[in-house]
Amino acid sequence: TVVGVPARQVAAKAGAGRADDRFQAYAVANPGEVDPRERTIAALVDEVQSQRARLSDLEDRLASAAAPATPKKAPRKTKPKPVS
Repeated sequence: TVVGVPARQVAAKAGAGRADDRFQAYAVANPGEVDPRERTIAALVDEVQSQRARLSDLEDRLASAAAPATPKKAPRKTKPKPVS
């Protein structure tokens, strides 16, 4: 281990050439653990898909409710009276 400026050797380990089995990069205990940001993004994607499905369902309901209705007749237009 080397520390400081200028660097000084503090301790020397025997067998420094082999990897330490206890080493955990970035303090991740389980390499299979999902990144918290990845979990958040996945949750947001799921929420968007859920919202899209609900919106599609509402649009379908609205379309089916509006289909049987008969259109109203437009009021007849009368000609304007000439100004004398």
